[in-house]
Amino acid sequence: MKIATYWARRSCTADDPDGYPVTRTVLRGSDISLADAEHQAKVACDQICQNIRAGFEPDWYEYERQSKPEPIDREWLGDQGSRSAAITINRFGLLVLNTAELVIVDVDVHGPSDPIHVIRGVRQSILSRFLGRKVGNAVEIVVQTEEDFLSLLRVWVAENETRSARVYRTAHGLRYILPGSPLAPDSTDAQSLMVRLGADPLYARLCEQQRSYRARLAPKPWRIGCKAVRRDALNDDVSYKEDAEFQKFIEVSKSFAVCELIEELGPSARDAQVADLIRVHDEMCKVGSGLPLA
Repeated sequence: MKIATYWARRSCTADDPDGYPVTRTVLRGSDISLADAEHQAKVACDQICQNIRAGFEPDWYEYERQSKPEPIDREWLGDQGSRSAAITINRFGLLVLNTAELVIVDVDVHGPSDPIHVIRGVRQSILSRFLGRKVGNAVEIVVQTEEDFLSLLRVWVAENETRSARVYRTAHGLRYILPGSPLAPDSTDAQSLMVRLGADPLYARLCEQQRSYRARLAPKPWRIGCKAVRRDALNDDVSYKEDAEFQKFIEVSKSFAVCELIEELGPSARDAQVADLIRVHDEMCKVGSGLPLA
């Protein structure tokens, strides 16, 4: 996971072979110290400047894919002592659950007027209930309603007795937690599963880039009539909380839930840490509260 305790930002400028100045800004994180994060940022800038002067610089998109500086609110460690999950604070001050292998899938369910969702690469034999058409060795399936997406998930779970899923309804779609199928987010298997289950493409790309699955644990401010408050300081997880708008959001958000559990498929989580992550997720999302979703 691209998560760290300390963060540093550094900018650098160098002239390219044509004499034009090029400026880049990088972020680097460290679990050792702020000084170590600053050192890593300096090393990265030195390399970038060398590349600019030589006329060889990776696509700037690669820099945009760098880690996002989110302070850690709580973390879980795996058997080897490495970070297996963490709750971080995003740029709006919202808590987000990040997991290294516990698969979380975000699905956007569109209304009738929205473009249809097309999924490729699923075997025809296991999707006989859908009206699909053959495209080469793959099958093209039109998936649009909530029940369509849930059918894809149920078929996937039924293929293997070790698979399981907790299914949640969100304000604009579905969220799946898959306790029995640990996968690295940037693996080919994980990305193929995202496609097969109809995950939001932007969410799937974010998981791959950040090497973690993510689940928002608080309502989005603009969905509950509040203004979003930006948390700008890299290593500050306190000052933004003093903002009056953020305090208003905390109060108003008490009347909303993030998601509701609508179905459980397959066996329950057997791993103690996975079970704890699910418990924390459900508590913080106010699952079972009956409150409106946001």
